[in-house]
Order: sequence, then structure tokens, then C-alpha cells
Amino acid sequence: MFKKMFATVVAVVLSVGFVGASSALDLGSNITIFDNREENSPFHLGIGQGREDQEVEPGAAPGQKWDLEGAFLQGAELSLVGGFPFTGQVDGVTGGDIFLAVGEAPSFGTQYSNGGNQQIANTFGYDYVLDMDYAAGTYNIVKIDSSAVLLNSTYANYSTSDPWRYVSGGTIIGSGTMQYQAQAFSDAQAGFLGDSYYGNCHNLLTGINLGFLGMNTEFWMHYTIECGNDNLMGKGVVTPEPTTLLLLGSGLLGVFAFGRKRLSK
Repeated sequence: MFKKMFATVVAVVLSVGFVGASSALDLGSNITIFDNREENSPFHLGIGQGREDQEVEPGAAPGQKWDLEGAFLQGAELSLVGGFPFTGQVDGVTGGDIFLAVGEAPSFGTQYSNGGNQQIANTFGYDYVLDMDYAAGTYNIVKIDSSAVLLNSTYANYSTSDPWRYVSGGTIIGSGTMQYQAQAFSDAQAGFLGDSYYGNCHNLLTGINLGFLGMNTEFWMHYTIECGNDNLMGKGVVTPEPTTLLLLGSGLLGVFAFGRKRLSK
């Protein structure tokens, strides 16, 4: 019995080590979904690359400062990486809120509006939004429904990036904090291409806890910037934090040691 228990503990600890090493960024798994919108984009190294790194919306302004590169998930913690300064702005353009869908995929990549940062009574198929207060480093978790009002992006040409931000409606069910680190990773560390903006560095928005969705919940996430110049989609499954599993493993090892001690008496 104790041999089986010991084997289980070893398996848990090894699996935690594997999860922690699954990304060069040490941010967990890359859950980025390619948005299939690179045709005629001026910011890529060739049509058909099928990636978000060095890809903006067709006809949009190119450059690292506009680039949203990847979404990562470690346990229940979501992180976003990009050349765009998530909590700041570029040429007056600011970051948006984070939208989440569970159960069914949201409607993304479809043109809904005529731009202009207009208010839209449309959830786009999302069930929650993290209403970001970048100045305070906090966000409210809002469960949205048909009463929700959202803002679209600035330019009609990039409306496939909608929605941009939350305005009103729905119910606040919680809150959280986030952390931002400018120029957090070099090209080599990030595994992304980058370019000359920010000295070939990539910015990081992290600490976003999706545990409220429930363990083993599949979800889709969406983020874009005010103009809609680029958007970032991700798909993942919320799992227990690696630290939680390590604590569980430590507890099982304690039980194993205690059992061995009693048997030896």
C-alpha cells in the first residue's frame, strides 16, 4: 500500500516539475490561438506563418510596439506577452479589458461594427469580462449577459478585433490584482521574434487568476487594444496551481513517512 502511495507522490512531483518547465518564459503553457488574419499584414515574415508573433491585423500599423504576441496559462494564472505596453499607451492608444467565454467558443474574427469606439449591446459570446483598472493594478470580475454594453475598437477595418472594453451591465462577482513588467524578456528568453522597439524586449502582464471559473474548466480569452490594431486570443483549461500540487505531494510524503514509522514499531 505504502509503495503505491509513494509512487503516486513521485508521479505528482514529477508532473509539477514538467508543468513548470513547459515554457521558456516559465509562464506555463502557450495557449495562443492564431486568429487567421495575417493576409496582407505588413508585419510578418511571410504569409502562411500561422502565428501571432509579428502579426497585426491586415492593413494595420506594423511594429513591435503594436504587437500582441502570446497568452500563457500556468495552473489558473493567465499571462499576456507583447511589445505593446499593456498598462500604458502608444500614440494615445490604450489597452483593453480581458474577455472570457466558457462552454462554447465566442464569436471572434467577424466584423460587427463601423468603428469609432462606439457602445454596443453585444456580448460577442463572452460570459465574463475582467474590467481592468491599470492605474491601480486591479480588476473587477464581471459576469455579463444580454444587458452588457461594450465598446468596439476605433477603426472599422479592424473591427474583427472587437470587443475592446466593458462599459456597463452584468454583475460584479469578484476582484483581483495584476502585475506589469516592462521589457521583461529578451527575444532569446521569450522565444519570440521582436524587432527594434523597446530594444528587442517583450512586456509582461501577469498575476491574472482565473480560478473563479472552476478547476478543469475550458475557456477562451480575448484581448485587444483601443484601435484594434492587433488582438490576442487564447484557449486553455484551468488546472490546480503547481504550488498546490507540491503541497499535496508534501502532505502525502508526510503520511507515507508516518505510516512507515508506525509499521516499524
